[in-house]
Amino acid sequence: MNLLIRSQDKTNIANFNTCCGIGISHFKNSFQVNYQNSEGVFFLGEYSTKEKALKVLDMIEKEYLKYAKIESGQFGVHGIFSIPKVFKMPEDDEVEV
Repeated sequence: MNLLIRSQDKTNIANFNTCCGIGISHFKNSFQVNYQNSEGVFFLGEYSTKEKALKVLDMIEKEYLKYAKIESGQFGVHGIFSIPKVFKMPEDDEVEV
């Protein structure tokens, strides 16, 4: 599975395959969604409320779960459908809670 996440400011593309974690941190008067891998922590997006940041994590999870593996019958027919290529981090005003 190869889900890429494009940062809100378009300066980073995170590969979900190399991810150690995606989380929320409180910074000044906003909540940041950050991506962590073995090289460090990278900014993905900034939101005005914790609820909006949590909603964005839900959106990322939903995109990730669009990967479907189908196994069927004696011959083991396999397939992957609805593969998202890139999840673009939404702007603050695009997130409804």
